[in-house]
Amino acid sequence: MTDNRDLVRKAGEFLNTHILGKAEGGSLNLSTTHYNQLIPRETVETMIDVTRDHSAFLSAVNVITRSSKKGTIPIWDLEGIVMEHVGEQDPSQVTSQLTLSQVPFVTEKFKCDIVISHEEAAEHAAAGLGNFETKAVNSFNRQLGNNIAELSFRGDKTAGVATREARMLKGIDGVDVLTDAGANVTNWAGKAFARGVYGSMYDAIPWKYRRDPGNLRWWQTTRVSNHYRDALSNITTGVGDQAITQREIPAAMGIDSWIVPYISDTDGPTAIAPTSVSGTTNVTAVLTTLVTAGDPTTAALGSGRKFLITCTATGQSEVCTGFVDTTLQISTVGKLGQTTVSTTASDYTVRPYDETAIYLGDPKSISIVWNNGWRSSREYNKDLDQIEITIYMELCVLMPILDGIVKYTGISVPPLTW
Repeated sequence: MTDNRDLVRKAGEFLNTHILGKAEGGSLNLSTTHYNQLIPRETVETMIDVTRDHSAFLSAVNVITRSSKKGTIPIWDLEGIVMEHVGEQDPSQVTSQLTLSQVPFVTEKFKCDIVISHEEAAEHAAAGLGNFETKAVNSFNRQLGNNIAELSFRGDKTAGVATREARMLKGIDGVDVLTDAGANVTNWAGKAFARGVYGSMYDAIPWKYRRDPGNLRWWQTTRVSNHYRDALSNITTGVGDQAITQREIPAAMGIDSWIVPYISDTDGPTAIAPTSVSGTTNVTAVLTTLVTAGDPTTAALGSGRKFLITCTATGQSEVCTGFVDTTLQISTVGKLGQTTVSTTASDYTVRPYDETAIYLGDPKSISIVWNNGWRSSREYNKDLDQIEITIYMELCVLMPILDGIVKYTGISVPPLTW
């Protein structure tokens, strides 16, 4: 059986051990370090496997490799009753038919840039540290796995190009966007997380998927699981104590949890102007407009929750905790970048900043499709004295069976207090 060391060695072939050796020996030049070619398919598949080892998210979903940028994925479907009683006088008939559908895919191109300076390689060798190339590959695979997992979940073609993260996410639509388009989506409208959320979500999943509950998982953040533990801790039995102290997350309704760190727990509805603003050394805002809009539904329910206030003139924001002083209010620490605090309400926007989503479904309903034609370009930059490695890869995310996913958004999960 191939062990992890062998996998890492194979994955590291694209970095070329000889190049790193030449870097330490000072014999680098353009002719010895530059090439532009397809990475061997075996190495690509090994790299995909290794990146999955670095991400619990990637290890739980389907991975499909193809040799083309676009094409179709066959989906076999067999539902309903597949058996019947046959008696002497009973007519026999076909009870179920296997159907085949073709789901189209189009992969999008992404680029990875890695730079290794001559000094880093030389210092590593001078310090007597070995396996420089293996450590470089491990670091790359770990970060690549994290990036691919985040892209697969949070990818959004409308993300823009303002930051490097946005430029990564804008390449494809990920799970969050795809489920909005066809899953069973419900807006919890800022109501606090409670155990009843699970029951409501379970009732919303179609019966044909509930008949095979062993594949279902709650997809949620660690903060949601902590709120669930906190709710269970109020039970005055051993169950309450175990909920707080045990490592395993209690299985809500007998269904295990799948922690997905790429689900945001700082979501909220579209920001709007506060009711009024006052202050000289900081900003105090009255949030009755938010209560009127329905999130939070009452001033009392906004107390203790997190809100994000932004000054539109400076673009600076601050996260504040709501409190009730006749009305729901927040107060900032500073002036949000202003020389003089504006008391015009329309100069600010504010929204809840503590909402998340919970999903119920089979993680295998997510498929990451790879084009296995990865390309690598490597060259020595004589002006900067460094090795520059560029890798091009193509992928997309498919979720062909969205009716088996239940998604609840707008669930309030403010930080717990003890």
